[in-house]
Formats: sequence, C-alpha cells, structure tokens
Amino acid sequence: MRNSPLTRNWFASRVAVCIIFFSVTFITIAAQPPSEVEDPSPKPIKKVVVEDEDPSGTVKKKIGVDVGPISPATGGSGTVGNSPDVRLDELARAADAATNSTVKTAITKYITPFDRLVETSGTTRVKPIPIRKTEWPAKLEAVSVVPLDSLGKARDARAARTADIRSLDYFEALVLAEAESLIRQKLDGVSAIELQLSAEKLLAAGLRFHDYVRERNIRRGKGWDDVRTPLADRLRSLRLELLRLAMTANDSVRVREISSRLMNAYPKDLAVAQEVATARVGEAQRLLKSLAHADHLRAKSLLDEFESRYPGAGGDAAHQARLQLRELALKAFTRAREKKEIGDQQSARDELARAAALDPSVEGVREMQREFRFGYPILTVGVKQFPSKLSPSTARLDSEKQVVELLFEGLIEEVPDASGAVRYRPGAALSMPLAEATGRDFQLRTLEAGPGGRPGFESHDVVGTVKMLQGRSDTWQSFPLAWLAAEPPAPKDGATVRVLLGIGHPDPRAILRFKLLPSRWLQENGKNLDDAQFAEKPIGMGPFRLYQVIKPNGDKPREMVFIDNPDYGRWRDRTGLPYLREVRLIETSKL
Repeated sequence: MRNSPLTRNWFASRVAVCIIFFSVTFITIAAQPPSEVEDPSPKPIKKVVVEDEDPSGTVKKKIGVDVGPISPATGGSGTVGNSPDVRLDELARAADAATNSTVKTAITKYITPFDRLVETSGTTRVKPIPIRKTEWPAKLEAVSVVPLDSLGKARDARAARTADIRSLDYFEALVLAEAESLIRQKLDGVSAIELQLSAEKLLAAGLRFHDYVRERNIRRGKGWDDVRTPLADRLRSLRLELLRLAMTANDSVRVREISSRLMNAYPKDLAVAQEVATARVGEAQRLLKSLAHADHLRAKSLLDEFESRYPGAGGDAAHQARLQLRELALKAFTRAREKKEIGDQQSARDELARAAALDPSVEGVREMQREFRFGYPILTVGVKQFPSKLSPSTARLDSEKQVVELLFEGLIEEVPDASGAVRYRPGAALSMPLAEATGRDFQLRTLEAGPGGRPGFESHDVVGTVKMLQGRSDTWQSFPLAWLAAEPPAPKDGATVRVLLGIGHPDPRAILRFKLLPSRWLQENGKNLDDAQFAEKPIGMGPFRLYQVIKPNGDKPREMVFIDNPDYGRWRDRTGLPYLREVRLIETSKL
C-alpha cells in the first residue's frame, strides 16, 4: 500500500524534529566549558572481605573494609604516577643530595608513605590506613591492611585482628618524630642549619602527603584533623627558626629562599609577615651598604617581592630602604647626564640603565631612554577615531575600549588560545579563584596608596566596584553582573574576597572579567561610575597608565601616550612586564 502525501509529510516532519533535537543536544554537550578545577579521574576501590560478629553473637556476617585506591604500587593496573600517597619525590631528591649517611637514611625511610602497625606477632609497615583507629566501629573484629616490603612495594592485602593490634602509628606522627630526632643530632661535617633544613623537608613532605590524602578522601573522618595540627605547627615554627639562623649567619641566599617559602605558605599570617619583614628589609639594608650595583638590584628585588605579598608590613625601615634606592638611582641618572654632555654615549647608556633598574620613575629617565632608544621599546598605533572617554563605563569607541584594556584589569583576564578558543589567567588576582559552593574566593594583588594621590587597591575596592556597577545596570560593563548574587562580595581581609554567584552560569569565569575601579578613591572624591573627569584622566591597575595627550600642532595629528605602570611588574609572575615601555595612539584621519 502506497503512503499518502499526508503520511509522508507527517513522517518527514518527525524525522526533521529528531534531527534538530539530536543536533542541538550534540552541540550543547560539545560546547560545555571546561571546569575551573579539573578533578583527577576516580580510581576503583578494592574491598577485602573479613568476618565480624553479629550483635546477637550467633551469626557471623561479612563486612567490606576499604583499603584504598588501586594503583601500580599496590599491584593494580593503571597509569604510573608518583602521587604523594604513593611516593614523595621531593624526599627522593633530598636523599640523593644528602652527603651524610645518617641524614640520607632518615630521609630515605619516608620516601614511600606508610603507617606502622604493631601487633602481637610483630611490627609491620602498611599502606596508610583510611580511617583513624579511634573511629573504628566498636565491634569491628578485623581491618584490612596492605603490608609494604623494605622497598615500599605493596604486598597482598590481609586482615589484621583488632584484638592483636597493640598500636598504630600514623605517617604524619612518624615524620614529625623523625624530624625532631634529626634536629637533635650532632654529626661531623653537618651544620645545625643543614640538619634543620633536612628536617624541614621531611615535615613539608609529610604535610603535603596529609593534605593530598585528605582532599581525595583517602584518609577520611574528622579524627585526622588532630594529626595534621602538630605537624603543620612544627613546620611553621621550624621555618621561622631557619630564617633567624640564616639572618644570624648573614646567609643572603638562604634568607631569600626561606622567606620566600614562608610568604608562599603563610600569605595571611601577620606574625610570619613581621618575621619576613625583619629578614627581608634587614638584608636589603645590608646590600644597600655595598658599592656593587648587583647588590643594589638584589635589595630592590627583595623589597619588591616582600611588599607585593605583605603591603605596608615593612614599616619605616622598608620606606627608608626605598628612599636609598631612589637616591642611588638619582646619582646614576646624574652621572648619565654628565657623560652625555661630554659625548661619552656608551657610559651614559650604562649609567642610565642602572638608574632605570633601581627606580624607573625618576624624572628624566624615561625621556633619556626615548632619546637613546635604549631599553625602551615603543608601540605606535594608528586610530581612526581618537579616544576621549577612557573609563570602563564610558568607553564606546573601539579605540576607547582598547585603552581600557591598557589601563584596567579584571579579577581574571581572557586570553586568546592558539586553538581559536579562549583561556583565562589571573589579572588583579594572584591566582585563579578557589571554587566554593556560593561563589569564588580570590587572593588579590593589593597596593598601598602612593605619593601624588595614587589610590591604593584592596578587597573593599572589589566590593565597591560591584556595588557601583550593579547600581548602573544600564551600562554595557554592568550587564554581565546580573549573574552575580544580589549580596555584595564578602571581604575576608584586605587581600582576600569572595565574589558571590547568583543565577547559574555555564562558565562563571566569563563574568569575573569586569574591570576593577579604585572605588574607595572615587567615593572619597565624590565621583560616580561615569564621572567625566575620571573618564578623561583614569587611574587603574593595568599594565599602562596615561602619560599625556599631545595636542595637534599645525598639520600634526593628536597623540595619546601611555607609559608602563611601575606597580604592574612588582609581582614575581610579572617580572619584566610589560615589555613595551610606551604605547602611542595617533589620529590617522589627520595624517
């Protein structure tokens, strides 16, 4: 029987609907953005069955006790990888570098993490236990353990009867005890600071192991918090002791190395900030007494790194060190001018380079660099429409939006990718945000207010920026903030803020690119979001700042000149940036 036209049309329409549905579904799945934090792929959990007494005392029941994820080290299959629960590579490197046999043995023992199980039959090293002994069920008859041989290789899992277990010492406590024992040693050819550095490596590796297994639920239960605390506290105190020893020994290399570790590990610890301030500023002052330019540069680097992490913590001592650096830069620049006047161009360039390296903001340095075209790359860009409104909320022309990118930063920045897509990198934040259920936590690049009325920047400027933008939802910059929660961001302290999310967004990173304003400075000066004076002479945290607008002279076109922002390159991840020292926009319609 032949299909009627009506039947054929009905069938064709249904096929078309199905095709559209599956096409949309495929595109939607393919277009999902990558997650902000990529979780490791889950591994199968091996269970060992043991028998346990039924509460009635008459029937035995079988229970399964997890022994942890299967990995190559435990005899399972999978990709070989030295995760901290399997092998601590930093301890392997430290053991290889150790020249004393006692130190080497102490470190080597803990390359493979283990718990020490003491039974009536003897002592066994076992793969770290998932659940702390104090949290085992009261009627548990046996637990599954994975013994480790002398090389750290896992053997077959076996059941250990709880009645036979005399003690169970955890890896974290064993590492702590070993570190304390190592510190008390008196070994020929090994100094006290070297022993403490070895102990610090042990403690740091133990803490890394603990945090790794807790984050991945390899060790689970609240009982483990009490195991971490003494380990973390001792590591912190030992690092502070090491810093003081390095200062006493005038060991500048170790002062910088240890203080850097402290700054990275304890960015919000005020007590650590004071200790590091004493060390860094003291070392900088010592270096500034030298006659060598290289020592002066090291002093500047010490101050830059410290002040980027702990703004203002250096106090008057840091301020005086900065004044000394500026004085040295002024002297170098004076010598450069003198050499230039007598025609010694090479010596003038050398002295100019010294001045710029110590303090590029010294008046006249930039002009001489431009004259010599030495260490001063310039980018000249022709624009059809000359920019005039330069703040994020007033910019309309393409040239104005390009200027906004030079002057202002978002919490994170969008970067084109070679694949044609986009990726994100930290902007005014020190790193990519930590994802929380209610929003995103940011550690900020804070900045103190400077001379000449330069505004500072901290977490309350983020709060003020969001409030100002949400109050002007009609502006193009404010539109993406509709995805944020109605509540303003929540500052934890001056350098940390949580931006709260509201409506679900497929990629929250895209809405966190809004340009940050010096909102406290704007409010103190009675300026609003689209203030005309601020739009004419904006102040931001971007890589450049507005230097001057050159008015037309005769047939010459207008020019707008931007110079590198000296505050932008203060952080270690931005050393030497921006590479360009000047960007000039020229009105092409007058050419």
